[in-house]
Amino acid sequence: MSNMKDIPKKITGISTPFGGVSWEPPVDEKKIAQQVIIFLEDRRLVSFIHHVERDRDAIISANMIRDFLTTKLQELNPKSQLYECLQEIRTAAREFVTELEKIISGMEKEDDDYRTSSDPENFTFYGNWEKDGMKCVHKLRRRISPQIIKMETLYKVKIHNEILNYMIFRDE
Repeated sequence: MSNMKDIPKKITGISTPFGGVSWEPPVDEKKIAQQVIIFLEDRRLVSFIHHVERDRDAIISANMIRDFLTTKLQELNPKSQLYECLQEIRTAAREFVTELEKIISGMEKEDDDYRTSSDPENFTFYGNWEKDGMKCVHKLRRRISPQIIKMETLYKVKIHNEILNYMIFRDE
């Protein structure tokens, strides 16, 4: 809810001769939090059994998360708690992509079992996904799980059980 001192900042125009004020309505952070939760519930990288996740799909999913969150961040006040949550999830997704791409590019020439292209859209991860790839997935889930719970707590948004089943709060 906006403070009275925020109202002048939100006024976008005054009509005359007998009054009228147009203003920018406050952002509904609860609505945005719910949109983010719904989006994340549909990302297998976040909320699905790990055997389904593979290299290219995981990177594409992480980049979709980053793109979606970037759009939502533009709607929010950078000082809001929701902004901080989304920023942390987006940062975790970016670092996930970077880490997985390093693993894949490092495996290109070191081991015949790790044949891949350096192009993230076209590579295939022939390495040990359970060891290397899932380590990255678990790290990502560990970083975003507390942010999802924080959104649930702050904005009273419903989280589907499917996403709750794959949240990670500690090293496995």
